[in-house]
Amino acid sequence: MIAAIYARKSTEDERSAEDGKSTARQVDLARAFAVKQGWAVADQWVVTDDGVSGANFTARPGLVRLLDGAAQKPRPFDIVVVMSLDRIGREQVQTSGVIRQLHAAGVQVWCYQDAHRVKFDSPVDKLMVGIGGFAAEEYRHAVRAKTIEALRRKASLGHHVAGQAFGYTLVRKGDHSEREINPDQAEVVKQIFEWSAQGYGNDRILRKLTEAQIPGHWSKNIIRRVLTQDLYRGIATYGRTTQVDDGGHGTRVRVDASQWISASVPDLRIIADELWEQVQARKEKTRLHYLRAADGTMLSKPEAGIVSKVMLSGIARCAECGSTMTLIGRRDRLARYRCLGRHNRGPSFCSNASGVPMDLLNRAVIDCLLTELLSDRDRLWALIEEHDTERRQAREAQQVKQPNATKEIAKLEAEITRLVSALASGKAPASITAGIAERESRIALLKSTPVVAPVSKARFLEGYAGFRIMLNQKHPQQVRQTLRKLGVDRIVVTCTPTGWDFQGDVDLGHLIHNGSHQTWCDMK
Repeated sequence: MIAAIYARKSTEDERSAEDGKSTARQVDLARAFAVKQGWAVADQWVVTDDGVSGANFTARPGLVRLLDGAAQKPRPFDIVVVMSLDRIGREQVQTSGVIRQLHAAGVQVWCYQDAHRVKFDSPVDKLMVGIGGFAAEEYRHAVRAKTIEALRRKASLGHHVAGQAFGYTLVRKGDHSEREINPDQAEVVKQIFEWSAQGYGNDRILRKLTEAQIPGHWSKNIIRRVLTQDLYRGIATYGRTTQVDDGGHGTRVRVDASQWISASVPDLRIIADELWEQVQARKEKTRLHYLRAADGTMLSKPEAGIVSKVMLSGIARCAECGSTMTLIGRRDRLARYRCLGRHNRGPSFCSNASGVPMDLLNRAVIDCLLTELLSDRDRLWALIEEHDTERRQAREAQQVKQPNATKEIAKLEAEITRLVSALASGKAPASITAGIAERESRIALLKSTPVVAPVSKARFLEGYAGFRIMLNQKHPQQVRQTLRKLGVDRIVVTCTPTGWDFQGDVDLGHLIHNGSHQTWCDMK
């Protein structure tokens, strides 16, 4: 008889018996057991999974390789030796599925801890495997609950429980860790807050940190988290998210604020209340200018930094050289958009010396959107409705050969009911648990298939009215966001003997599903 060995350990097993605390220890004891039984151990089939949850049955390369080997012809081993059934897994349904798969391939499973064979022939055998799987899953659940409770207790005392916040050093004190302020990093945190209070966006702060070569893996997301980290004002908060089990992978979801744990830690304060409030007030003011749909859904954020205060800066382009046009000089009634190519490289690069009056171009672009593009509501609706009909017909054509979802779900649910009844009667075949799980997965997939709903005219009219109101307010940041949302990233400005021409391209699909595409232009 040729034996394979499988060993697994995860962090949840650190409280288990001595022989389960490392995969190497498990392999040694399994090898000794196999030799005692007179079996030859195939070294190439000694497989391990270290640091993997027993609820995870997909991201376990060792287990996947073992099952692939069991399915080979000729079979490379006759027996699999494990410490105990919970090494296979700590989820009762899927553990039974693995045992069934090995049993169907003619491979025996032996546990060296109590020197018994895991049988899967009779209903009683399958029940015993299910009970063993239940015990393993219950143990995992109990350990997780105790761990969460211990972490919450430590968090309520202000102790470190998770993650490493920039600005602090962790110091071990007895059975827990505490934070201490890192003076050098604390100065960086203060500088980030000061820049933000002065009006710097996250992009510009990131550039300044990079230019100053401040150590750390900086990104916009990290800067955003720094500017909202309560710990810097002396409040330690734990439990904003929790992990929901989904087959061992774990998905983090947000928790209601009423369940968070907050502790006052004044010794860890880095940012004064006045500076904190300045930054939060500026961020809130920025959020008020987010472009939103009629139902409040956020469509886009304003661009960070001073550049976003000028409506067409970076969008207007010089017709002579193609360079960006922006406000150069003071912002007053004589302010003009001028070619950056000429400004940076001189007249030999671009002959456009005059520029275009800023207020004049801003008003002309807004008027063009309102009069040329949005003046005929019915025409715009007809274009969107036509495209939406084409889109739905294309999707429905793809689904013609697919089964009716409602009927298929009803059929699968009836099959599950019959399988559960067979399981309760003790006459279930070996594939019962895997069959139930497979049908449940198919139902979940069918329910997740999106339904193609038509665009309602009421929704269109709401968005249309809100869009016009937003443009009529003529707030530079909101108009700029609206242009970006419409796909307008270039407005080419040409100087003529009598004034200026401008031309751009707009895609309504960026604002209302996948609407029509039109070119617009105006002359002032």
